Amino acid sequence: MRDAPFRESRQGDFQFDLLENSTPEDLYFVTANHQDRRFTRTAPVCPFLDKEPIPGEFLVTSVNLDTSSGASGIPHRRDADLQGNSVQFAPYMQKGLLHPAVIRSCHWDFEHFGFDRLGGPELNLPGKVYDSVRKCLRFTGTERIRMPLRSWPIGNMTLEFQLYPAKEQQGQIAELFTQTGGWQAACNIRLLADGRIEAIRVCDKKNHVTVSILSEQPIRYGKWSTIRLVFSEKEMSLYLNGKMSASAPVPLHRRYGNSTVMIGGNYRGLLDDIRLTGMDRKLPPSKAKR
Repeated sequence: MRDAPFRESRQGDFQFDLLENSTPEDLYFVTANHQDRRFTRTAPVCPFLDKEPIPGEFLVTSVNLDTSSGASGIPHRRDADLQGNSVQFAPYMQKGLLHPAVIRSCHWDFEHFGFDRLGGPELNLPGKVYDSVRKCLRFTGTERIRMPLRSWPIGNMTLEFQLYPAKEQQGQIAELFTQTGGWQAACNIRLLADGRIEAIRVCDKKNHVTVSILSEQPIRYGKWSTIRLVFSEKEMSLYLNGKMSASAPVPLHRRYGNSTVMIGGNYRGLLDDIRLTGMDRKLPPSKAKR
């Protein structure tokens, strides 16, 4: 079917021959390209996956991975559907199924330096940041670590990590996760001077639309705490040690890309067991060391 005019292609099922052996994680989609540079892609399918799809609610927009930079739900160029019709509509939520193989997930537990337990990109750790005895990250106030590109999910996501702020951190603001550039609407997480956790979602940078939530209670200095941020495209929730501490609705909006996210910034203390996944739900119990 490649290079054939779409309107001349027959409707129904198509059979394709694979030139190499398949794996359970393989996914397939169809791309339709038009001579005037319009194109679109179908939803991916995973025909060899032995796991069941996961139900969820997802943001539907006319923005895809090939839309021009700065998109906000209405594309800044002529995108089209498979029939060549222009695609422009307001974002909305829709229930559907998602195959586990297409969910972007990372887990850095620092048992083996900066390697991802799920086989993803490695964290490039300066030697002085890695605590080889406690198997975690140690910050003294000046260190910053750049997260690998494309490790941050595009839409729904859950971020969980363990935090041990030193007593010397009291009374000072620390940047824990900070988006410093790129298009993606990652979440900024800060430890405030009074010990509370603040999460900020940059929903629409062009129009200066941000949503922030603040934990009701402060975390303890010199003690381990588990921080979890859950984002569902329409709501952002913050959990401290397994209990919800704050939540707020967010506008429907999509931004994506090779966002640059930094870990640390004026932070003194330990950080461990970073888990990041592209689903808005509670993560399974981690093999926490604390």
